[in-house]
This record gives sequence, C-alpha cells and structure tokens, in this order.
Amino acid sequence: MSSEQIATERTDTAHHHWDKLWQVDEGRADWLEPDPDVVVFAKSRFDASDRRALDLGCGVGRHALALAAIGFDTSAMDASPAGLGVLGDAA
Repeated sequence: MSSEQIATERTDTAHHHWDKLWQVDEGRADWLEPDPDVVVFAKSRFDASDRRALDLGCGVGRHALALAAIGFDTSAMDASPAGLGVLGDAA
C-alpha cells in the first residue's frame, strides 16, 4: 500500500474517530472553548463589515457558537452526527 493510499484512508475515516469522541463528555472537554486568537480575528473581520462565516469541520461547534455570538450569520458543517448534535443542543 502506498503512502498516498494510507493518507487517503486516514482522512476518509477521520470523522468516525471524531464522532466517537464527541459522544462522551471526556471527549468533548478540550473542545468546548473557542481559541482566543480565532475570536480576536473574527471580531476584527466583523468590524470590517464581513458578516458571514462558515465553520467547516465544526466538531462540537466551539468556533461556530463564538462566531454567532459576535454577530456573524454562521453556518457550520461536520461529518460527525454526534458533534452536530452537541452543537444543536448548545445553539
């Protein structure tokens, strides 16, 4: 098996790993607070009149929620049903 095939398999199945992680409190614990640098950057862009945001691969939505709280029209996408469920409960 080539390294290209291995890399493809890992990225093609990564959402399974994250879906299992998001199903338990311990798995989500380190992923609930947004990165402060993301918040600072988002606020600077909001002030510059950019008002829409996409959190692609949002996981449990820590950044999507922070962006929405700033005032962005925020869309969030993820392949993990568990992550999206956590985000939906928090929204």
